Amino acid sequence: MKSHTNLECGELLVRYRNGESHAFVEILSRYRAPVYSYLVRCGVTHMSRDDVFQEIFVRIHAGCAGYDEARPLPPWIFTIVINTVRSYFRKELTVKRAQEERAAQDELDTVHHHDGSHYALAKETGAWLETQLASLPLEQREAVNLVCLNNIEQAQAAAMLDIPLNTLKTNLRRARLKLTEALQRRNLIIERESAR
Repeated sequence: MKSHTNLECGELLVRYRNGESHAFVEILSRYRAPVYSYLVRCGVTHMSRDDVFQEIFVRIHAGCAGYDEARPLPPWIFTIVINTVRSYFRKELTVKRAQEERAAQDELDTVHHHDGSHYALAKETGAWLETQLASLPLEQREAVNLVCLNNIEQAQAAAMLDIPLNTLKTNLRRARLKLTEALQRRNLIIERESAR
């Protein structure tokens, strides 16, 4: 199966701009998962995600006339995603940082009832990591989402976030340090519980 290049994706937006309505459906199909994952990891509440997701694609539709086809499409799309998410947080008076659908899971109970399955442990660790990502400050979540989870180069990510490259690197370093410290604390708790 042929992989989709950035250029091919950009051509889709140009085709849509030129009147091929089905090209937008293909863009939506290709970007649905990464955009939705970005919303989840940035802490957009479960109840608001669909609305924010829809607003992003309305903005993509509205902005397609200004798209420069010489530029890769992912940074253009993620700039819209970033601005829409920031607008969402500005409108919210309070932001819940932990994901609601995973908040009920108790990490220690999972360890106590561990059945030896590597899959169960990996699933629990993944849920824990998502919760830790959601607890980071927004600027750190944005950096991790773009660079670590969406494989956008640091210089491009900094430009998309409209911050200096060194600020992006600082945000990444702080996020990694917090996640590392949290993982060390978690491992210590697990070791203590296992020793009982």
